[in-house]
Amino acid sequence: VAFIFVTLVLSGWTWFGSKNSIPSLISEDNRQSMSTTSSVVNWRKPISSRQGYSVSNLTTDNLSIYSFDSKTSRPVGNITMSGGALGLGSHYPISSPDFLYTTYVKGDDLYILSNDTLENKIIASAQSEYIIYIAGWSPDSKKLVFSVSVVPPMGFIEKAQAAEKGFDVGIYLIDLDSGLIEKLPFNDGFESFIDTHRVLISQNYQKDFSIYDINTHGIQRLASRPVRQVNFSSDGTKWAFLKETLDHNKSDLSRNSVEIVYADFPNFSGVLVDSGEFAE
Repeated sequence: VAFIFVTLVLSGWTWFGSKNSIPSLISEDNRQSMSTTSSVVNWRKPISSRQGYSVSNLTTDNLSIYSFDSKTSRPVGNITMSGGALGLGSHYPISSPDFLYTTYVKGDDLYILSNDTLENKIIASAQSEYIIYIAGWSPDSKKLVFSVSVVPPMGFIEKAQAAEKGFDVGIYLIDLDSGLIEKLPFNDGFESFIDTHRVLISQNYQKDFSIYDINTHGIQRLASRPVRQVNFSSDGTKWAFLKETLDHNKSDLSRNSVEIVYADFPNFSGVLVDSGEFAE
């Protein structure tokens, strides 16, 4: 039987199926439906003390880091920039909120990069038909969420086939200080970090929202509303989102009326920032 693995690569070593590997390597006899954690040996986050942010050339797929100090860009190289999948993340590089690090995908590997020294580390690697997406940073820049899926994004049949191969697809969280990786108890629907310990997840095409607490593993369900493109203040008390108002008299669904709303979280009513048609 051929097994296809996601491997965690640290300090030049790769573990296949060991107790220190990414939790997606759960075997058939100890597979768990709830969240699973694994402590990573010899993890060392790259050192970074100077701020910068990622600059992506979508024509050449080249990544550069713009330095706040020198006001210049330094090339990193060619990476993967191929869009993303709803509820899973994207392949576009994302700088941490403190501007000290950037995470990106190159080929089948997920990296963290120092915006100071340009030193990088591989966080995880996907092989064969599996793919890794970047989902989001925590507001304190200490945690990163990424997802493991199949190509194309998982349907019912693909999930069953992946499970038969002993591969645990889903959403993962890594604590970048300790190297602790946790598999979160949902396979897709990640929207955003709310604050340092809570994330927002969605179901049914971004209509049904829930809050997942990373520390307690509790889930709180919110009201059902058709909103998208959610963004939070760093303390999680405010949020902004697109609120869609269907106009059934229009045949072109891309031109439904939408509103940009700024509100206290978790309220869906707040200040109307702007409105118009979706194509705007």
